[in-house]
Amino acid sequence: MRILVTGAAGFIGSHLCEKLLNLKYKVRAFVRYNSSQSQGWLENLSHKNFQVVRGDITDFDSVNNALANCDYVFNLAASISVPYSFKNPQTFIDTNILGALNIFRASAIKKNKVKKIIQISSSEVYGNDLTQNSNILTEKTITVSESPYAASKIAADNLAISMFKATGLPVVVARPFNTFGPRQSLRAVIPTIISQFATINKKNNIIRVGNLKTSRDFVYVNDTVSGLISLLKPSCKPGEIYNICTGKSFKIRDVIDSLKKITGHNPKIIVSKNRFRKAEVYNLRGSYKKLYSSSKWKPKYLNYTGFKKALNETYKWFKVEKNLSKYSNIQKYNI
Repeated sequence: MRILVTGAAGFIGSHLCEKLLNLKYKVRAFVRYNSSQSQGWLENLSHKNFQVVRGDITDFDSVNNALANCDYVFNLAASISVPYSFKNPQTFIDTNILGALNIFRASAIKKNKVKKIIQISSSEVYGNDLTQNSNILTEKTITVSESPYAASKIAADNLAISMFKATGLPVVVARPFNTFGPRQSLRAVIPTIISQFATINKKNNIIRVGNLKTSRDFVYVNDTVSGLISLLKPSCKPGEIYNICTGKSFKIRDVIDSLKKITGHNPKIIVSKNRFRKAEVYNLRGSYKKLYSSSKWKPKYLNYTGFKKALNETYKWFKVEKNLSKYSNIQKYNI
């Protein structure tokens, strides 16, 4: 059984490839072509059942070629930075919508061979519904975009479901909430904070952050990956949407307080207005009941105890010099 993973060289994609290989699947990693032949976080991954193919998710021919003889597809290829989406929305339209369409079209041509497509969405599609109308976000919650990024993901979700309804394309939409863990870029809030904690010394005892009051349903990457893989089960039906979340949310202030306990540091916290988003989603907290009902999946890193354990594992990874050396501009705001 061969699985195509797009966006494979990235944070979640690389963890997913490793886990699939451990589970004895054959994995084809679709990596964006570049002149240096860089494979991102897959650079040191070598396995008899692992193959890297290069291309561009916005190019139909390269997507179609990558899909040859594949049984399943995880489409993680995406432009994901919310702040950057305000500056360059065209990139998000091309990658997140056209890219998804290319996956669907190429899979439709091979529809007798492709058994299921897992289209990766985002909890950002729920906007501020939680603060206005809900106690928890379910797959039935109406989606409202607060950014071009969220708008592109809503469009890709709707495209996936409409393709299923119109053609029977076996596509499932996965909605991971805020995933964190080793290898994540400094565009995300937890690695931004953790990398600053990891570089605290006598000359540098400052943590720079944005809005401390926003809350997120943070999911450790191991749980996100196991949730995605659970969607391969026949009980997770095409045409359906599934949240991957913990059911709990924590404020950014909670993240900092937890890291103080983990590290023993007590840095000065500086709130920088330039780190605030133009349009903010204030609170995200999802229900994973639907996925549990379909596949018996639930997060292992659950509640505050699990969250703190995941933070500790992430901090330990960043603290290793060879890992931390891969990051630059730690003190700056990265979008």
